[in-house]
Amino acid sequence: MEQLDYKPTQADPDVWIKRAMKGDGTPYYKMMLIYVDDVLHLLEDPSEDMDKLNKLYRLKDGTGVPDRYLRGNIERVQTGDGSIAWSLRCHDSLSNAIRQVQAELAQKDLTLKELAQAYVLIPLATD
Repeated sequence: MEQLDYKPTQADPDVWIKRAMKGDGTPYYKMMLIYVDDVLHLLEDPSEDMDKLNKLYRLKDGTGVPDRYLRGNIERVQTGDGSIAWSLRCHDSLSNAIRQVQAELAQKDLTLKELAQAYVLIPLATD
């Protein structure tokens, strides 16, 4: 990332920032979130830096508008005041986890209620 003049933040070394200027002259920070092989780039026009990154490291899915990051669903939303923001939801991840638990329970011929009852903790007596 340093080849692209990004610096890691002190708070999180997976978050890289770079000073930039918006088209209207407003200063801001470009941000690139990198975790293992997932990259999320937050800036006014991500194509410029993502194309440079793609030349340094072959990006397996190429570049484009994100729809997933760290197994979460990303979508562009309009807030109550009319501004645009990005939302991260875990719908697919949770759905997959629920399906896996249901499959394991079915394999063991148990219901979730039966499993929960088997692990009910009895509180300790207080004196």
